[in-house]
Amino acid sequence: MLRFAFMIYFMNALELASTQIKCGMPAYPVRESDDNLNRIIGGWEVRPHSLPWQLYVLLQYEAGIAACGGTIIQLKPGNSTNLALTAAHCLVDQSTLRQLKPANVTVIAGAHNIAFLSKRTHKIYSVKSIAIHQNFKNSGVHDIALVILQSPILFSTRTQPICLPDDHEIPKRKCWVAGWGYTSITGDSYPVLLMTSTPTIFYGNETFFPENFRKYIFLAGSENGGAYRGDSGGPLFCKMNNVYVQYGIVSVRSRSYPPGSISLGNMTDINFAIGTVFAHRRDVLACLRKAARRDSYSTLAVYEHSER
Repeated sequence: MLRFAFMIYFMNALELASTQIKCGMPAYPVRESDDNLNRIIGGWEVRPHSLPWQLYVLLQYEAGIAACGGTIIQLKPGNSTNLALTAAHCLVDQSTLRQLKPANVTVIAGAHNIAFLSKRTHKIYSVKSIAIHQNFKNSGVHDIALVILQSPILFSTRTQPICLPDDHEIPKRKCWVAGWGYTSITGDSYPVLLMTSTPTIFYGNETFFPENFRKYIFLAGSENGGAYRGDSGGPLFCKMNNVYVQYGIVSVRSRSYPPGSISLGNMTDINFAIGTVFAHRRDVLACLRKAARRDSYSTLAVYEHSER
């Protein structure tokens, strides 16, 4: 009897282990629109845990604590990952222009209302190492970074990866941004995860960006809404064949945009930022080191710090 029970347990465990979580397919339906509010500056509340890839990234600067967004990504099959994607500028202390050490970065997964974090619904992760794009110069270009966690995020209905794009074309359709950032220009950050659609997505022209910048950055947002302060590092994602795919990372908002475009923001184009660096590689850090020596445009430079 005990042997039979063990066999049943083993078979169930094997079946569970063989069940792969698919990226970009949340267990809870996404509230893709709201008739009353259509901007993170004001915003509509995300259905709890319907964006299971969304991360809350706490940052300890010399001047105090700040926060950015991030996303769970997965580069090889399995039911867990230790990789997070965010904006490079989030990981640089603007008062010293030095990169933060891993000990000064904390990643929270599974959060919805950050004012009432529950151990039942979220988990806190320490950071092992940080990989910032080697060409990032605090100018808004190449504003992308990988955060490698000390322990893996186990996939569940509340924590799942978002898909990464297969091609270089930004979809000309309704996409979304999400975050816990400011809800007004003079306001404050919001404790509940908000999202907004970005009905207008277009590449910057020579008025906004030099020509060599345009393949790394695109613009998203409108006069009605978009990402704002505190949303940096979070995703711009689109729905492709019923799967949510991240095409951009919320970067910065420039004051040089036309009057009225208060929510127009720069998005780092993931395709041109990471290229084929991650494709079919088992060791992310080793891959990044090799790529950094080979290609100066679509690679990341790796910075590892001691936890001491």
